[in-house]
Amino acid sequence: MEELIKQAFLHVDIIGPHIQQGHYDLIGPNGEIILPQVWETMIEPDWAVTMHMWPMPEPKPHPGGPPPGHHFNPHGPERRRSSHRPHGMGGRGRPPV
Repeated sequence: MEELIKQAFLHVDIIGPHIQQGHYDLIGPNGEIILPQVWETMIEPDWAVTMHMWPMPEPKPHPGGPPPGHHFNPHGPERRRSSHRPHGMGGRGRPPV
């Protein structure tokens, strides 16, 4: 059964290599894990067997990116705005009424 499962996922992206490494469990109808070594002696006709994948590892960050906790601004550093006047006034005070 193990070889049949591996063949079925041979050309499947992302989870295929995970399956090839045996990172899954086969679960019998009563919730028990069926080991590949005992498949032939344990399985019975008409059993519903479920395949559960093991958790996938987190993707690795791309090299050359910002250090953890830092954000990269592709437009360069932000310009400081003066805090003593509202944006858009240009220092000329209130417009005439």
